Amino acid sequence: MIKPDAYSHTGDILTEIVKAGFVIKNLRMCKLDRPAAEKLYQDHKGKSFFEALIKFLTSDAVVAIELWGDNAVAKWRQLVEEDLRPRFGTDATRNAVHGSDSAENAAREIEFFFGSDSAAEETAIFNNCTCCVIRPHIASTPKVGEVVQAILDNGFEISAMRWCSLDKRSCEEFLEVYSGVLPEYTMQVTELSGGPSLALEVRQESAVEAFRKLVGPHDPQIAKALRPATLRAAFGVDRVKNAVHCTDLEEDGQLEVE
Repeated sequence: MIKPDAYSHTGDILTEIVKAGFVIKNLRMCKLDRPAAEKLYQDHKGKSFFEALIKFLTSDAVVAIELWGDNAVAKWRQLVEEDLRPRFGTDATRNAVHGSDSAENAAREIEFFFGSDSAAEETAIFNNCTCCVIRPHIASTPKVGEVVQAILDNGFEISAMRWCSLDKRSCEEFLEVYSGVLPEYTMQVTELSGGPSLALEVRQESAVEAFRKLVGPHDPQIAKALRPATLRAAFGVDRVKNAVHCTDLEEDGQLEVE
């Protein structure tokens, strides 16, 4: 779990996670109220730092992540203690990331965040927003974090995040506006439904227009030539694998996020 103090480094942390060999199986940004935070950290109840910990965890959003890999609990704890907390943490409480300390607690915490009766609240705001979907050819690589970090570093707020696996029908519906307009429509549906993606609610004043400028031209080759500082210039491959989807029309920003 990425804690509130490390929000501005979310992309950097995701990059390190994938580089370390973990597979992201699930991810969501969420908000914890006091009862939820106390339940999550029930093993620490009664300790001297408990009140400060709960106050900190309920101060802003967190990013919960389910990681898979060989010996995942021990490997994640090692990465947390030896790299992520020294780099991104502030003190013993504001220490950037949480790591499950046993397989039993990992299972409990995964159920807490991703189970059907999760007490963690959604964070989407649904105003001054646009939708960004980091495509499958990026989402399962370290570049997923680089894209997220580039969005944050360019002054945008990421107010919601969710790991998605969309079937073909859902992708056809989501990209329907491009049917008959883009010759790559069918191939884009296939690509988007071919693996997990990361969906974001991105916010700023005039978010749709401002974010579209950061994303750049649909064709990465044109982006490299004319707008080299854009996301598609940096991370896109071709007109199908062009790194990210973003909302094109102002009136569709909230609709696509929903």
